[in-house]
Amino acid sequence: MNEHYVHRPINVILWVVLFAACTSCASPTPRTTGEPVQLLTPTVPEGATLCDQCAYMLSYPLDLATDDGMLFQAPDDESVSVLINARRRTDPERDVSLNRLATQISVQWGAPSTAPAFESVKVIDYAGQTLDGIRADFINDEGQHIRLMIVVRPQTMLGDQLPDDVVYEIVAQAPEETWPEWASSFEIIFQTFHPKDCGGV
Repeated sequence: MNEHYVHRPINVILWVVLFAACTSCASPTPRTTGEPVQLLTPTVPEGATLCDQCAYMLSYPLDLATDDGMLFQAPDDESVSVLINARRRTDPERDVSLNRLATQISVQWGAPSTAPAFESVKVIDYAGQTLDGIRADFINDEGQHIRLMIVVRPQTMLGDQLPDDVVYEIVAQAPEETWPEWASSFEIIFQTFHPKDCGGV
């Protein structure tokens, strides 16, 4: 990790260790419940490649590299990256609205004291269900342009196979002056992100 992630809570590190141990790109994990599910066929845009992780799948552009399917970085510039975090919703977050949850998370990424202007988005999970999401752009105090998207998928299994609300954080960042060069590459990840059940380790 680089200096831009030093302020993240310790649970990010723990989930990175968990998912690094049980997932890899381009290794599909089908749902194992007894219910028949018509799984989503992912669309891979030109100039991108599929990454099928334990808890989500997405396509990422070839100008970003990844070792673990959670952190995607420009090979020659660590300040340009997209981080994917999947975690259980904590007890204090149980009755918190999606907008409030996103505002709380944005503070961890250095959002200004005035809450970012979030917009509603729709995200399709791997089973074809539509989920509500929310996202916003802001500049943090380090001059990084941040694009944050938050999605909550209910009754979702992570590595321990205990269904619960799972919070997905997708965070893209680049220096403000180079953001226009990277915005379209980042958008491939945001547009092709599909949450799914992990299915166990």
